Amino acid sequence: VLVNTLEGGSVEEIFIEDGVLVTKGTPLLRLTNPAVTLGYMNQETAIIEQINNLRSLKLSLEKVQRDLVESLMDSENSLADVERSFKVDSVLYTKDMIAKNDFADKKSSYEYLQDKRNFMNNNVKKSAKDNKVQIQQINKSIGLMQRNLDLIHENIEKMLVRAPVTGMLSSFNPVIGESYLRNQNVAKIDIQSGFKIKGLVDEYYLSTVKSG
Repeated sequence: VLVNTLEGGSVEEIFIEDGVLVTKGTPLLRLTNPAVTLGYMNQETAIIEQINNLRSLKLSLEKVQRDLVESLMDSENSLADVERSFKVDSVLYTKDMIAKNDFADKKSSYEYLQDKRNFMNNNVKKSAKDNKVQIQQINKSIGLMQRNLDLIHENIEKMLVRAPVTGMLSSFNPVIGESYLRNQNVAKIDIQSGFKIKGLVDEYYLSTVKSG
């Protein structure tokens, strides 16, 4: 099995020697490439900033919704107080115990609070519906950005060359500071699961060669 680099760079660390038995995932060497690393770090910073902005927007939408619900509760409480007073005044007005102008003011105030409560109730429902869609989109965007962030971390990890399989390491002769291109061979690993024997047999005997 050939061991190739996943990213180009110069050898920074060597963790193992040629000719030893390695297991799958064993670090062999680490490459360094400042330009590639800086590019990944810039991408990572930009994505983290976008994720934070989206999370702040999400918190803002949730706060606006809570404020609307709280205002609706205050409006309903005020309406309930005025409604009780209005019902009492309605009875008194039928008995000519309060002035017509006072009753008209109370009725106008009651109807105003009713309209205000209904308006705020509709506003809360519409806001909740719109926010739900927007928050779902925000969560989806954050999920996509998080996957991009994970991919960047994986790419950074590619600077560390690991053994792809378990076996005997061979043809591994890196030198500190040596440069490798992307997908360049750095070693071979022989999987010692059996033996292969080659034998030279004269043509005259080929017909009589049998297994065993």
